[in-house]
Amino acid sequence: VNHMLAINPEMQSELLRRASLLAALGHANAAIADYEKVLELNDDMNLQQEIRDRLRELQSKSEHLH
Repeated sequence: VNHMLAINPEMQSELLRRASLLAALGHANAAIADYEKVLELNDDMNLQQEIRDRLRELQSKSEHLH
């Protein structure tokens, strides 16, 4: 994943994949950054809503940990 993003840092599919992996590993802040980058790049309303839902979930989990 990181190799592909080194070649093309705006590759949305790889950003989403990395965000999902980071979230699963408990790295909420890094996952949030990748999801927010996809929101900047993407104009698909359905995908944007899905990402916003994931962001809310991650932010909620992150708040409970602190």
